[in-house]
Amino acid sequence: MVIVMGTGGIGMNAVQKRSISIEFGATHAVSSMEEATLIAQTYSNGQGADSCIVCVGVATGEHVAQAVNAIRKAGTCVLTGLPRAADYTALPISMRHMVLFQKRLRGSHFGASSPSKDIPALLEMYRQGRLKLEEPSLAATPLKASRTATRTCVPDAIFGE
Repeated sequence: MVIVMGTGGIGMNAVQKRSISIEFGATHAVSSMEEATLIAQTYSNGQGADSCIVCVGVATGEHVAQAVNAIRKAGTCVLTGLPRAADYTALPISMRHMVLFQKRLRGSHFGASSPSKDIPALLEMYRQGRLKLEEPSLAATPLKASRTATRTCVPDAIFGE
């Protein structure tokens, strides 16, 4: 069971779009981490998700805390979103909780990919119709409307197996 937090550029490609995530294997698409955590706990006898991938555009300590709290014992929280460059972002998570429940927190930059291997595999998935590249495009917004467009982008949680 995996929770993907955020449907920005990275999260959108982790499960495509929220509206079509079910088509790509998600069992649920919800709008908050509270909902995603509750669903994960319901399906796992109270344990939580195996993993949570934090894909929000600008990650905060609260995002990480929500993700860590959503995973089970020995679960993994993967951070792809970065905080603002000028910020020193503290993580409001319990070290005791991390140690006693053997949870893992790791970062992922560009998915630790191997372009010579991964690009041909992705092209083949695209040819087979298993990777949708046209559908998740973002609308172009004039620069003078960027503040309004930014306000309409709300991080969502997508939940699936």
